[in-house]
Formats: sequence, structure tokens, C-alpha cells
Amino acid sequence: MKLFLASPKGMEDGVAQHIADEIKAFLHNEPTVVLASQEFKTHFASVGGWTGWGEFVASGINSYTREPAYNAIVCVEPTLGKGTAEIVEKALAYKKKVFYWKGGSLLTVIDLKVLDSENWFGGWSLVYLH
Repeated sequence: MKLFLASPKGMEDGVAQHIADEIKAFLHNEPTVVLASQEFKTHFASVGGWTGWGEFVASGINSYTREPAYNAIVCVEPTLGKGTAEIVEKALAYKKKVFYWKGGSLLTVIDLKVLDSENWFGGWSLVYLH
């Protein structure tokens, strides 16, 4: 299982890695947790920019294994910028699991609320089960 850690673009890799390690421990070291920043560097240009990036994360398939590129998306903050909001929106549309990592728990995301579509750094909010 491969989880995509959807951290904000400005989050330091060390902080994101610490969260990834917490999630792995919570799930008994079962999944691979990949950082958005690393995956962005590897795939963004080859998938066609922002529109292709959201689609790739939400529904991409590994061309060798034919498995999903990511089995689930894990958000680390309840308020999202435009890029992460697009990923979550597309993932939910494809019925892919989306979670919010909050206080040592994975909460199921069921929707996305638009707060201010002009605010590309925090205009969307997760709707999740408590």
C-alpha cells in the first residue's frame, strides 16, 4: 500500500517526514508513505503541470505494475490550497480513500468545502468524520 502525504507546499521535508513516520507507526509500518514534495519533483513536469498533477495523484497507474500510483491520500491540515484541493476533489470523485491525519488518528474525508476560491493558499476545507 502506498499513501500520498498531501502536505502544504511550504512545509519543510523534515516535518513532513516526521508526520509520515508517525502514520507508518500508527499503521504498524505497513504502508509506504511518500512525501508530496518528493513526488512533485519526480512527476510534476512529466504529467503536464497543475491539471495533470492533480489527476495523476488521484488516479494515476504505475505503468509497470498496473497498480494505483497511490492507494490513498492523507492530508495533514484541514485547510487546503488550490493544488491539494484539486487532488482531494479528484480523489473523492474516483472513490479513492482520503484521510486527514489529526492528533494521531486517520479521519475519513467525505467532502471538500470551498471557503474562498480566490485564496489559492487556504481557500478550501476538508469535511471529515469525527
